[in-house]
Amino acid sequence: MFLPLKVGLQFSRSKKKTIMSGFISIASIVGITIGVAALIIGLSAMNGFEKEVSHRVLGVMPVVEVRSLSGYFDDADKIAEKIQDKQGITAASPGMVINAMLNHDNRYRSARITAVNAPDYRQVVSVDEFMVNRNVTLADLKPDEEGIEGPKIVLGFDLARKLEVSEGDSVELIVTKNNSNGTMSAPLGVNCRVVGIFRIGGQLDSVIAYVDLSTVRSLLGMSKNQSSSIFLKTESFFNSVNEARTAVMQLVNSGASPMGLQSWMDQAAPLYRDIQMIRTVMCLALLLVIVVSCFNIVSSLIMSVNEKRSEVAILLSMGYSRFRVMQTFVVQGLFSGIYGTVFGVLFGLVIAINLTEVINFIQNVFGIRILKSETYFMDYVPTSVNYWEVLAIASVCILIALLSAVLPGIKAAYINPAAELSGK
Repeated sequence: MFLPLKVGLQFSRSKKKTIMSGFISIASIVGITIGVAALIIGLSAMNGFEKEVSHRVLGVMPVVEVRSLSGYFDDADKIAEKIQDKQGITAASPGMVINAMLNHDNRYRSARITAVNAPDYRQVVSVDEFMVNRNVTLADLKPDEEGIEGPKIVLGFDLARKLEVSEGDSVELIVTKNNSNGTMSAPLGVNCRVVGIFRIGGQLDSVIAYVDLSTVRSLLGMSKNQSSSIFLKTESFFNSVNEARTAVMQLVNSGASPMGLQSWMDQAAPLYRDIQMIRTVMCLALLLVIVVSCFNIVSSLIMSVNEKRSEVAILLSMGYSRFRVMQTFVVQGLFSGIYGTVFGVLFGLVIAINLTEVINFIQNVFGIRILKSETYFMDYVPTSVNYWEVLAIASVCILIALLSAVLPGIKAAYINPAAELSGK
C-alpha cells in the first residue's frame, strides 16, 4: 500500500533530472505558492472591508426600519414593545427618518435627519464610538427638563465642515410637512444647538444628522406617542429582513396599522454588491493562476516520465502493477502541489494577519495613500482571516494538483517494458 508512496518520494528526490525538468518543477511550486498566498491575502482584505463596513453602517443606521404606510403610528411605544417580544428581535424603539435642510449663515445643506429616542438609542444604533469628542453621546440630545437649552443636534463630520460649524454653534433645521389633502405646508424651521460631531468615513458623514424624537414631533405638530417608524435590531444582520417581516406580519394580521420594511442592506446594497463582485472576480483570477501553475506539474511529470522510462520498465518487469505506476507519479505530482500549498498558506497567513501594518509600512516608505477617508469609510486596509476559507483554498489547490498528476501517471502506466529494456 505504501510502496507507490515510497517510490514516488524517491523519484521526487532523484538527482537524475534535466535542468529544464527541475526548473519547471520549482516553477510550479512557486506559482502555486504565490497563487495560494495572494488568494488568502485578497479574501482576508475583502472580509475585513465587509466586516468594517457592516460595523460602520450599522453604527449610524438601524438594522431594520419599520415604517407606517398610513402616515404615523399613533401609539408607537406600544407597537415597539409588541415587536420587541417577537422571536428574532432583540430591540425596538420609536424613531423617524426625514429629509431636511440645514442652514448656518446662509449656507444650506440637505441632510437625512434621524430622530432617535435619546434614552434608549443604544438599543438600535451605536454612534457613540465614532464621536470626535469622546465625552459626547447621543444621550446628550435629550431635552433638559426646564426646556431652557432648546433642541439639540449631532452632525456628521463632513456636514459640519460644509456648514462651517463646530460644537456649541447653532444651525437651523428646516422641514416641510405633508398635509392631509396631499399638498405640502410652508417650510418649518427650528434652531438647534450642535452638541456633537461624529466621523464614520465616506459619504455618510456628509448626509446624516441626529436629533431627539421630541424635536421632530414638536416641529411637525405630532402628539407625544406618534412616530412614523420603529427602529429594530435583529439577531442576524444578514437575515434581518426575514426576521423583521415575520414579527411585523403577526401584528398586521392582528389588525394593526399597515407597515413597510427597509433594512440596512437596502441602503448599503450597492456597496456590498461591489465587494462581492470584486471578491468573485479576484477568486476566479487567482484560481486561474493556480490552475496554470498546476499545468506546470503536468509538464514536469511528463518530462519525469520520459527521464525514468527505463526505471518504470524495470519495475513493471518485476511485477509492479500498472496501477501502482500511475499512483507513483500521482504521488510525485501531489507532493509538488502540497509543497506549494503549504508554503502559500504559511506565507499568506503571515501577511494576511499583519496586512494593516504591512500596508501602512508601504505607505510610509513610498509616501502614498492607498485609501482616502474622504472617499471610503476608512483610511487603512482592514483584514479578517477566515480559517475555513483558508482550509477550502488549500483543499481545492491540492485537489487540482492531484487531478493534474493523473494524466502523466496514466502515460507512465502504459510504458512497454520489453521495448524499453531491449533498447528499441
